[in-house]
Amino acid sequence: MLMTNLLPLQQQKNIRRSLRARLIIVGATAATVVAIVALLALMPSYLAVRYSISASQNSAATSSLASAADRAQILELQSLTTELRPFVASTTPTQAILFALAEKPTGISLDDITYAAGLSDASGQIVVSGAAHTPDLIRVYQEALTKDPHFKSASVPVGALVGTNDGRFSATLTGAF
Repeated sequence: MLMTNLLPLQQQKNIRRSLRARLIIVGATAATVVAIVALLALMPSYLAVRYSISASQNSAATSSLASAADRAQILELQSLTTELRPFVASTTPTQAILFALAEKPTGISLDDITYAAGLSDASGQIVVSGAAHTPDLIRVYQEALTKDPHFKSASVPVGALVGTNDGRFSATLTGAF
């Protein structure tokens, strides 16, 4: 038994047009509702930014009236911040590796990077191994790493600097990472 549509072709087209129009209306309504919800969600943020200027001006006027206890507390927090700054501003191992890669000259290719965390103190160790076209490039790379403030020291074996290892070298970097 074969089922067929009993409606004539013109009525089928009219029904499809009607359904398409309904779909467009439903889509437009849904988009409008989403836009209204987004507007309502973002309105508090907009108002906070818009009226924060007058609030900051008011806070400047009241800050001159701060009590001695408040000033002592501010001084204590400032000293605590300076004590904790080395922990917050320390370099992560990933950042240190990126700094080492950024200093690499053009004629050097790196094969291996190894990281070892420091046990007793906050210093870690990164060993960068690779090859260079000339020993002078290794020396330039070592000098660039030594000058970089992110590393405490950058040492390369003497054999690599004089060219006895066929351009192969390994640089040991130490620092607070």
